[in-house]
Order: sequence, then structure tokens, then C-alpha cells
Amino acid sequence: MSITADILLVSPSAETKDLFRNCLSSNGFKLTPLTTAAEALGISLNKRFDLLIYDGGLHEAAAVMREIQRKNPHAKTLLIASAGGKFDPEALLRGGVGGCLFKPLREAEIRFEIHRLLAKPVLMEDTSGEDKYIHQQSRNQRMAELYNAAVEKIARSDATVLILGESGTGKELMAKWVYSHSQRKMKPFVKVSCAVLPEGVLESELFGHEKGAFTGAYTKRKGRFEMADGGTIFLDEIGDISPAIQSKFLRVLQEREFQRIGSNDTIKVDVRVIAATSRDLWSEVRAGKFREDLYYRVNVISLNIPPLRERKEDIPFLAKLFMRKYAGRAQKSLDGFDPLALKMLCDYDWPGNVRELENMVERAVVLSSQEVITPADLPVNLHKFSAQEAGGDLTLRGAREQFEGEYIRDMLERFSGNISRSAECMGIARKNLLEKLKKYGIDQNQYR
Repeated sequence: MSITADILLVSPSAETKDLFRNCLSSNGFKLTPLTTAAEALGISLNKRFDLLIYDGGLHEAAAVMREIQRKNPHAKTLLIASAGGKFDPEALLRGGVGGCLFKPLREAEIRFEIHRLLAKPVLMEDTSGEDKYIHQQSRNQRMAELYNAAVEKIARSDATVLILGESGTGKELMAKWVYSHSQRKMKPFVKVSCAVLPEGVLESELFGHEKGAFTGAYTKRKGRFEMADGGTIFLDEIGDISPAIQSKFLRVLQEREFQRIGSNDTIKVDVRVIAATSRDLWSEVRAGKFREDLYYRVNVISLNIPPLRERKEDIPFLAKLFMRKYAGRAQKSLDGFDPLALKMLCDYDWPGNVRELENMVERAVVLSSQEVITPADLPVNLHKFSAQEAGGDLTLRGAREQFEGEYIRDMLERFSGNISRSAECMGIARKNLLEKLKKYGIDQNQYR
């Protein structure tokens, strides 16, 4: 879905400017990239902007953005910050900053935040297109059952959904999958990351505030529930919210109403709630950290996403998907993975799940200097893990000889002897696989 908006970007980084140009050029946005705050203050005197994005010193950010907002009172603001940087997000957000993007920047997050701030629906068509492919290609039976249930039963209802799973398993992707097949798919999809915001900021983010409700509240602000009216709100890491906000959230679930901070007026909303957590919520209830009545309200329908170590058959196609994504960005021509490199990925336990796999593949693409990703492109911890699994003292050549033949047989068995499908999953050409069958004395006549 394309919208029109004038966006002012202030950043000293040419790389950041190029990223925003590439990200926004095909979405109907008009981008004005500048280098300094002084340039931004000058141009804002004579030109109207819908959104200001600021990448600079955090101490001056609030003052600069507030000054530009005085000249463009309708403009939304977005801050670019370094992850782990020491700054007061509550002061910035309550001071008028609409949201934060943390480095390293990702296109999907940029698009999401911009659509959210401009109060437009964030639709599946606006994402990278990976989500649908991931769901359709999963070869794990448990994941297939989850996706089918999400489409055939869960998405059609308005019931509250609780998505469970370790960090990095893809809970947000599942939430978008449910949303994209629901009757609300043409309405907003609004995300709130409950774990990253302090209590005061989270309350304002969820429910909004009136002008003058607290120090720094220079304008009235809509909350995320209000933005999501008619659509779906996704509350990520709901187990991290404080008892005070739990009470207000319970009211929204029960009555579909709330009050902005500093207001006595009741706002009614029609919104579907999808929540996610990596915590054991029932243990949190027993420990007195999560309300029992809220637990039952949230846990109407639950989807439990297995960790990547329990669905390793998905690793080859996920790795290939991420390889294509980042090779395209890096303008590299890669033809897949060396068999030993792919086996190392499949053998690893992935404590960080799909997110860790994606980051590792991105790194490998950057470091690669051949037509395929090799073991040399993978980080040290994968080599150590592979060595431990193999006995700890194999050379790379010895490991290749020991693993490759076994790996090829495993892949052929997994795909019922289909050479073409096995080669595709391994990330190599069919002719290369036929050569390897000959090398390892595997009778290709018994396969097809």
C-alpha cells in the first residue's frame, strides 16, 4: 500500500541516507536528506514536512526536534539511536519524539515505524515478502500445523491470541500471519514492544496522553490502541509489563475502552489483541508478577512456536532465503552454501533461534569471497561446535571427507531420492550433486 508523505531526514551518515532512499523510494514518500541540524532548522521555515527523522547527538535531539515541531506542528518525529546507548527514552518520548529506531537499521523496521507514525495501516504487502515464503515452505510438521490452524480457524475469529516461544523464534511473523488472513487485514497492524520501554513511556504509548498531562507533554498524543482501532494490535513480550499497566490493559480486554493519561474521557475501541511472550506466564502468575485474571483473558487461544533446534529441517531453506536477501543488498552473486558449511549450520543448536541464523548468514554473505558460502565464512563458535561434535581434532579437509558423503545420503533420504529437490535444498546445482554422488561412490541409478 503506497502513501504520500514529505519526510525530512537529518543524518551525517551517507550510508544511512542511502538506506532510507532505497527503503522509501518505492513507497510513495518524498525524502529530503540533510546533514546537519542547522540545515534542517533552515529548511523547515519554508517547507512543510510530515515526518522528521533525526540521527545525531542524543543530547541535542529533543531540542532540535521540538524546535522543528514548532514550525511544523503537525509533523511526527522519529529518532535514530545506537542500541545500548545511554539516554533517557522516557524524557525523549514524552518530550514529543514519536519513536526510536535502533542501529543497525533494518528496512522492515524503518517501514513499520514510518507507517505507524503516519497512522496508516501496516499491511503484509508492505513487508519484505519473506513472511509468506517462510510459512509456505516450512517442512516441520508442528510448524505446518500451526500455520494451517492460524489460517483455517484462528484468523477468522476475533479471539485474543497468545503466541509463546523463545526469543528469536518468529513470534512476530506468526502474529502477522494471523493478521494477514483475518477480516481485519485491510485495517492497521500496530506493534508495541513492551520489554524495551520504561513503564511511564509504555503507558503513554499504549493509551496516549493529553497536552500538559505531565512535564514535557507539549501536544496531545494518540496511543497505540487508538491507532489500531478497527485493526489488530500486537503486544510483544507482554510478560514484561508492570502491574499498574496490567490493570489498565485488563480493562481494554474486558470493556474495549480506556482513558488517555490526563483525561477523564473514555475512548471506545474495536481492536483485536495478539500478544507474545518468551516467559512462562503461568509461573509469573504463581510468583505474583502477572495477574491471574489477565492471564486467562490473554490466553484464549495459544500458539506455541518450537525453537529452531527442534525444527532443523527448516534450516536449509531459511539459510538460503536469508542468503538471497543479503546477497541482493550487497550486490553479490552467490550460488548457495558449501555442503560442509550447510551441515555446520544444521548441526548447531541455535540458542538465538531464527534471529541468530539470519544474523549469522548476513555476516557470512559480507565475508564471502567465493561463489558459495564456505565454512571459512562462518564464525568461530560454529567451528568449535562442529569440532566437538566430530571428536574435536579433525582438520577442515578431514571433516569434509567425513561429513559430506553422510550429509548427501541424509538429504537424498529426506527427499525420497529426488536429486533435483535435494540439490536445491543443499544450495548447489543438480550437476554438482551428480558429481559428488560419483565421488562418494553413491549409485545414482537408485535415485531420480
